[in-house]
Amino acid sequence: MARILIVNSQGETEVFSPKKVWRSARRAGASPRQAQEAVEATLGQVTEGMSTQDIYNIILSVVRKESPLVGMRLNLKKAIQSLGPTGFPFEQYIASLWRFYEYGTKTGVMWQGKCVPHEVDVEASKGKDIELIECKYRVQPGGRLDLHDLMASWAYFYDIGLANKDGHIHPLVITNNKLTSEAIAYGECMGLNMIGWRYPNNRGLESIIESNKLYPVTILPSFKGYVAEVLKNKNILMVKDLLAMNPQQLAKGQHITQASVDQLYKEAQLITGSTT
Repeated sequence: MARILIVNSQGETEVFSPKKVWRSARRAGASPRQAQEAVEATLGQVTEGMSTQDIYNIILSVVRKESPLVGMRLNLKKAIQSLGPTGFPFEQYIASLWRFYEYGTKTGVMWQGKCVPHEVDVEASKGKDIELIECKYRVQPGGRLDLHDLMASWAYFYDIGLANKDGHIHPLVITNNKLTSEAIAYGECMGLNMIGWRYPNNRGLESIIESNKLYPVTILPSFKGYVAEVLKNKNILMVKDLLAMNPQQLAKGQHITQASVDQLYKEAQLITGSTT
């Protein structure tokens, strides 16, 4: 095929790659046949200067017709970006993830450094060990955690470490987006643990979520409008938390039709593999 230049989420041009389309579909759980259909559909519609978001929409429209489950999984990154607009829901969501792994969690905790006090986004404790988590949330597609972000995080944790030298405190930076190569090199050199999108390899944020189906409620297609507002007001951030609620009680007194709630629960059961 002829060389076609497209525009990625950072506004940079790159050569369109059918292999990337294939990998994206397969990573979300599409069968080889479904992935090939996504490739063929994209090849038939891609044009010079098209955005990667438009290409993503083509892939999504193809796979979710046959497999709503794959469509939802393909939408994971966008679903996390939809937790915003502020970083607070993301911090709450990260705390929920760590609670699943049997950590006690608190958010917005003040820790005294040698020089000044610092607010830690998430404090996660298990036994004597305490993870201090700084959440770097990005709403815009294409956002990256860069070198300057990591340098600021290291200084923040360094000051806390100077005042707390018992050896049980473990700093961690988590972002919902990718890290630049410079940020990774700096963090690894300084011994700063980092979790981002597809970093570390096979242990990135998406792997933590998918390995135990800890999906955010924003991944559900019916999470919109008034239904979304009700769930946000009830601080329901994880699909598993939604399924723990009685669907009749959720609809009661909230001006939500039972049909809307039933559809929401149907989607939740599909993506978690639940039958209850």
